[in-house]
Amino acid sequence: MKAALIYPDLRFRVEDVDRPKVEEGEIIVKVEYAGICGTDLQLARGMFSEWVKKPAILGHEFSGTVDEVGDKVSSLNIGDSVVGEPIIPCLKCKACLDGKPNLCYRIKAIGFDLPGAFAEYVKIPSFKVFKIPGNVPLLSAALTEPLSVALHAVNRSELKPGCSVVILGDGTIGLGIAQIVRKVASKVIVVGKHIRRLKVAEEMKVDAALNALNVNVNEAVKSLLGKEGADIVFEATGNPAMLQQAIEISAAAGRIVITGIFSASSNVYFTPVLFREVEIVGSSVYVSEFPKVLSMMASGYLNPDLLISVIKPLNEIEDAFRLASERKDEVIKVLLKP
Repeated sequence: MKAALIYPDLRFRVEDVDRPKVEEGEIIVKVEYAGICGTDLQLARGMFSEWVKKPAILGHEFSGTVDEVGDKVSSLNIGDSVVGEPIIPCLKCKACLDGKPNLCYRIKAIGFDLPGAFAEYVKIPSFKVFKIPGNVPLLSAALTEPLSVALHAVNRSELKPGCSVVILGDGTIGLGIAQIVRKVASKVIVVGKHIRRLKVAEEMKVDAALNALNVNVNEAVKSLLGKEGADIVFEATGNPAMLQQAIEISAAAGRIVITGIFSASSNVYFTPVLFREVEIVGSSVYVSEFPKVLSMMASGYLNPDLLISVIKPLNEIEDAFRLASERKDEVIKVLLKP
């Protein structure tokens, strides 16, 4: 089969490799679409090299059809349209037994430790595979993984009707959060710096889409929400400086949810956290959000197509990564089609 491998020189090469062999309890998915994630961009810049041993097949966001079924798999059939949850927990450690498999101490992940979906076929345990509702196209379903990250962040925020929300970040996760919260929150503000992405936020009917390059974010947020600030702030940029920004715009007893992966340490002044009893919580991938996200797509609550900008064939993977990395004013999600 054809697969795109990233090598230690951080270049991709599309090569013929052995098709994965199905084992008991596993299935083989014929990949239809695979998304390029911000984490993939970090991997392509050399981050997490101690985790991902190169050459490697990246890609953990994907949709496709069941091509082969292993022994003792009864819930799936060849031809089923599916998505795969790439996080594979051990199911035996303390975190797993506590119902937090996303925090598994021996976690494996497709596209990281295990061969990913930037290939014609990918292997995955059947218990991590979910059927796509009949009215959801494979193209839309390819965004199930990042939208599950967004939904888990919302769940971690303990959002209640009437809460005011500020989302720092106009990428796929930030815009996904905006789609999820817009019908529950009293006001939703997206803060970013990319014109096209902020226009998409406006299409989602958020209350304000602020360009941080043109406005003072603190003043603008408090003008829209009042001097108290936001009940919930989502940090979805991975920019260390934005954690301080989140604290400054958070209301007393507010909650800050960190979902961006920081590329460096953050120098934060924590005194406002103490005096205003602001809570800061992390949000790591997902626990059981995949089925809910698929249901939200099927009902029309979520429209993933707003986030899809470009589809490239697998043999143009380097160009696809350049677009995703360098053309953020023009693109949101770049998909590969093996």
